[in-house]
Amino acid sequence: MSFAPASRLCLQARKGAPLPLRSHPEPGPGVLVVGPITRADVPLLCERLRLLVHGSGVEVVACDVRALAADVVAIEALARLALTARRLGCRVRLRRLSRELKGLLDLCGLADALPSLHPARTVDGSTP
Repeated sequence: MSFAPASRLCLQARKGAPLPLRSHPEPGPGVLVVGPITRADVPLLCERLRLLVHGSGVEVVACDVRALAADVVAIEALARLALTARRLGCRVRLRRLSRELKGLLDLCGLADALPSLHPARTVDGSTP
């Protein structure tokens, strides 16, 4: 699993390794970068979202998914992130969404629950 460069917040991950987490000091869109993941990473990813949102006033979290493969693990992770965000009183918007992942979200009926931050653009800049 890959993450954005470390900033002020850090969560201890497996085997004591720090898990970098981006934070923004002012309310507005927070950013959560999601890279290649496995099923075992999904709860940790949801915890990162909780830490990003907790006490920050963030209402919308931009989830950068450009490095995320279009597969069932990605769908599960994004659905759980959307549910976690909803429970925390915020929303997730996908950023840098590939055509393949967008198509899979549409196929699974999750496109409305996980909208793109820029609905008319995909990773390559074309319209879907």
